[in-house]
Amino acid sequence: MSAVTHTTAKDQVKATACEQITVANDPVEFYHSLPDLDHALLSISKINFETLLDKVSTLLAPYGDKYGLSLLHRHFSLEEGEIMVESGNIMKPIIPAKEVKLYEKRWDRNGKPYEYSTEQQEPVPSELLKDFRKIVPEFTSLGIYSRKGDDETIQWMEYTDVDDRTHINRPRNKDSEDAPQTAWYSKDGAPLTRGCGGTCVKNTLRSGKVRSHTKIAHKKK
Repeated sequence: MSAVTHTTAKDQVKATACEQITVANDPVEFYHSLPDLDHALLSISKINFETLLDKVSTLLAPYGDKYGLSLLHRHFSLEEGEIMVESGNIMKPIIPAKEVKLYEKRWDRNGKPYEYSTEQQEPVPSELLKDFRKIVPEFTSLGIYSRKGDDETIQWMEYTDVDDRTHINRPRNKDSEDAPQTAWYSKDGAPLTRGCGGTCVKNTLRSGKVRSHTKIAHKKK
């Protein structure tokens, strides 16, 4: 994806490759508009999700292993000027410095980014978003994410510490066995299935305000 430089969290994102991309007018407000995990899960409980996964699998297949399906949700509040940024195995809110190049990582159905990465990512094609909106109901909290840089050779669990407002990826453990999934990706053309992607699980850690997510490699049914 084209590198972007942020001057403030409310500025327009400027791409280096002759095009300009606009983030949400107010990234903080947009992030806060995302549903919490429970409401996001409720939105997909109202549809035949297995059928939808089949349709999304077909949609993403021509793009290889570049993109996955994600559940749009938030975990904690951002402060003025902050955006969610992933660096390595850690994601946390930062106020972007002028010299820092960031790349859009996850988008809603309309292509609005709500999480970013310090690593260059695949841009989401407008045609993909257009087709995505045709098959995914608007009331569902689902979007697309770039898989570039993700280590999919092992299963990951993402711990979300509300006190520190930080997500940390760690190898999956038994704590995530019954956790709801939050991301799905297809490996080598295999269909997206419920057994693959990211999950959230409640944990008692520090103040008890921690959830975790897990990334799992996809398998054919």
